[in-house]
Amino acid sequence: MIRCLSPRPVAALALVCAALFTTSSSARAAFTVSINGTVVATDGGSGDTDAAAGVINYAGTVDGYMVQITVQTTLSSPTVGDVTTSQLLAVNESGTAPLSISLGDSTLNTPAGALGNSTLFASFTRNLSAGFGTSGTTSMTSTAESASGGGTATTDPITFSGALGADAKTTGFNRTSDAYSLTTNVTVTGLNIGDAVVLTADSAVTGGRVSVVPAPAGAVMLLSGLPVLALWRRARRVR
Repeated sequence: MIRCLSPRPVAALALVCAALFTTSSSARAAFTVSINGTVVATDGGSGDTDAAAGVINYAGTVDGYMVQITVQTTLSSPTVGDVTTSQLLAVNESGTAPLSISLGDSTLNTPAGALGNSTLFASFTRNLSAGFGTSGTTSMTSTAESASGGGTATTDPITFSGALGADAKTTGFNRTSDAYSLTTNVTVTGLNIGDAVVLTADSAVTGGRVSVVPAPAGAVMLLSGLPVLALWRRARRVR
């Protein structure tokens, strides 16, 4: 004899599962900040001082550079996948090598089902920081890659050698799967000791063709048989 679970234990189990999934989704381990090849902050984890999901605040010293970063990723948007850096401050305290910073989310999937030809967008701005001189060259690219491995794209570099600058680039991105990664890559070279740069950057994927997936043949046959079944049941009731 098979015993059925009573509604109360089933409901309690569902609530426990929901709580577990909610807790685990608050952190985005796929959203990270890397400096010179080392992950220094993970959303909701080590190095991140902002408790909000999808936002990373990081401050630290790496290879002689004091770096402060505020960056966020799109968690839910129907049309755009986005990684936005609202501020990146780099001060050269004792560094002698270039500074390389990568800000990326490897599990974006918006807009869902929009495959094919998309647009990869990159914008970059360089500003001064009060109390510091500035020098050197800053450069930025955006890279998008489909999780299926079938589509990847990188924008042309946006490079500034002067103290101030602002520009944007776009390129085509053949999105071959719903899930894809989006990374902002920033390099700082020739920044003199004691100097600083303030940068903002935005990487985004827009567009794509939303395809309507046809219902499986078995489902079509099942649905087409429902009216016949209803008529048969009605005829039995009449008898």
